[in-house]
Amino acid sequence: MPHIFTILLLAVASLCPVCLCGELTYTRAISIDGRALAYADFNADTLLDVLAVSANSSQLLLYFWQKGDSSSGVAEPTVVKLADLPAGARVVGAAPADFNGDSRVDVLLTVQAAASSSDLSVWIVYGKPDRESVTEPQMVTKTVDQPTVLDYNADMVADFLVEVTAGHRTVFTGRLNENRFNNVSGLFPDKPALFVPNSNLFTDMTGDLRSDLLLRLTSTDSIGVVMRRSDAGFEAGPEVPRPPGLPGDAYIGQAAPVSLDNDELTDLALPACKRDSDAAGAAVRPGDLELDGRLDLLVTLRRSDNKRISAFLTPTGDCTDSDSPAASVRDLSLQDCPDGLGLAGSALADVNQDGGLDLLQLCASPDASRWLSVFHSQKYNEEGYFFRSLVLNGMCQNAYLCPERRLPVGLPVPGPCLRFSTERPEGGTRVGIGCQLSQSAYSQLDLPYLHFGLGQFSNYIDKLTVAIPYEKAPALQRDFTFIIPNSQLLVVPYPHDNTASWTSELFVRPFFDKQVLYVGVTLLGTCLIACAIAAVFQCLEYRRDKLERVSGQQGVVFDPSGR
Repeated sequence: MPHIFTILLLAVASLCPVCLCGELTYTRAISIDGRALAYADFNADTLLDVLAVSANSSQLLLYFWQKGDSSSGVAEPTVVKLADLPAGARVVGAAPADFNGDSRVDVLLTVQAAASSSDLSVWIVYGKPDRESVTEPQMVTKTVDQPTVLDYNADMVADFLVEVTAGHRTVFTGRLNENRFNNVSGLFPDKPALFVPNSNLFTDMTGDLRSDLLLRLTSTDSIGVVMRRSDAGFEAGPEVPRPPGLPGDAYIGQAAPVSLDNDELTDLALPACKRDSDAAGAAVRPGDLELDGRLDLLVTLRRSDNKRISAFLTPTGDCTDSDSPAASVRDLSLQDCPDGLGLAGSALADVNQDGGLDLLQLCASPDASRWLSVFHSQKYNEEGYFFRSLVLNGMCQNAYLCPERRLPVGLPVPGPCLRFSTERPEGGTRVGIGCQLSQSAYSQLDLPYLHFGLGQFSNYIDKLTVAIPYEKAPALQRDFTFIIPNSQLLVVPYPHDNTASWTSELFVRPFFDKQVLYVGVTLLGTCLIACAIAAVFQCLEYRRDKLERVSGQQGVVFDPSGR
């Protein structure tokens, strides 16, 4: 079973002592109007774009990221008017994925009937061939809560799970090249209703690199029930127990899948609050901000003066020793939100495309009538190594065979998992594991790819195992070996059932990187030394041959008389 790292968020005290350490430096890069909901590469140009919603939550805004020679920014947004929504309806959630298998970004929307209403419905907009616009919204179903995106039938086409009514679960499976869904109703009829708000995960909970469902249910004291993928779909597995020492009245937020203890199993970072009123901020965003090989957890904390700040926690131990802190806490010291706006949440971002993790601040007015999404670029001076991996949907083999001749880079694909191993500089083996798009409800703002920090000194990644959802055991997987750090690996699993035909593309960090320069200088120096040694041996050999010829000539006596 996974280990659970528990944190009390937005509270005065925590379960374990913490220490206050130094600060990272961030600079404000760009701001966009509206509330950012999700990342996806809509136009397949390898730059992540931003999907936002207007202040009145009645329009979608597509911000296409642009990168110049010296700066990054976004173009003017493409406004998607949701004319077919009922009057007064509000978009409260969005989940981008490919729901019809055409390798274009579609968006699943959660719509609230009115600001004060509890009536929710799921709508969808499909990406158009121009990759810069979407279709008119279509209503799919009513729902109790926001949907969980998954790959239910293991066909690499995104599906989603909702409860139409409390306790009545239905999976809507996307159909290949069709803008409609099939329904699978009556799912897990012996289980109680799902917990609200949605706290489900779609990730590997059993260590077999096949994404399972972790369902948070009502009428249970556990963190969730693992629904393991089997040959017949999903079957009930073990429960994840409530961690010991957690106060009984603590409000538990959405667990985040992490890889902490080097055991090839997915662990859980569990946020908790002392008051239900803090539930909206009970979220953690895992990522290695320092690229030091230790996972960090981005959180939103409330100070004693009631001001919210962005901070990150780095697990350093456990709670067994009261004298040793379980985590270090660092204030990110970001610039405050503009006048009249307060911090509503934080998320990881990728502004510079340089391998480091940047930050996004969501700023809102007290009445939520105005939203501003502020991106901050990390200014981290020390060199650190990283590795990224993105598994595509495998619907086409290469860019020439894909729609519009573009690989769907940056298209969120639920289900693919990976496990890697590399040698630590101090000895031993480091193991990491992760699955793509494990969280989808409440606009988690997860990056489409998996990102791992490798530390200040890194060797090659000895082995990387990539797996995609498959109905039958074992998982469809392939191994890749000796991958250089500071790179991103794109895996194209085409065709799905023939792993030997899967292809990959490796993108290395830009050549202006100091580490690349150091490697080049080292190789050049080695070549020069080898050439010098070879030249010395050549000279010695030449001198020895010359001496032998001279000594041989001196021993020859020429007698012209022939005597």
